[in-house]
Amino acid sequence: MGVRLPPLAPQPSGTGQDSEITRPSGDTRTTDSDLIREAREISAATRIGLYWNLILGALKFAAGLLVGSLALLADGFNSVADVLTDLALIVGARMAARPPDRSHPFGHGKIETFVAGGVDIGVIVVGAGIVWSAVEALMGGSKSPIDGVPVVFVSAGTIVVKEWLFRRTRLVAARCRSAAL
Repeated sequence: MGVRLPPLAPQPSGTGQDSEITRPSGDTRTTDSDLIREAREISAATRIGLYWNLILGALKFAAGLLVGSLALLADGFNSVADVLTDLALIVGARMAARPPDRSHPFGHGKIETFVAGGVDIGVIVVGAGIVWSAVEALMGGSKSPIDGVPVVFVSAGTIVVKEWLFRRTRLVAARCRSAAL
């Protein structure tokens, strides 16, 4: 089970070695290999998050349906949104690692800014949907008995996994200077 994308490989520069690139000031990556290494590191960290978000989403949906918890169902949709943003980050990292060409003399790294913006918009849309569902449930006055034990266990497990993912992802983002991560 995994996302299959084309392998990262530097495009030939005509010399058989990494191309000499003029990069924006403050960018200390000196070769195409540095960009490819960072893209691989970003993709690996994001794939781990993707797998955990799939697992958490399935658990949240199952528990939410089992006990009738709107909160867990909404959190399950949040996990699905996280999976979609993880996929966007993986594709964005691959695109950003492409070496400079004539139409992009500084490389393709700025695509990360667009991916980050897309992730932000996705989070806003999912958050608005969750708020909408919660308001509808409150206004409708639906009262369903909720068994709190599964909700507590799934929520506690989610907190532990998400905190671990956050710390791990933050380290990779800092090391790779990734705005999207």
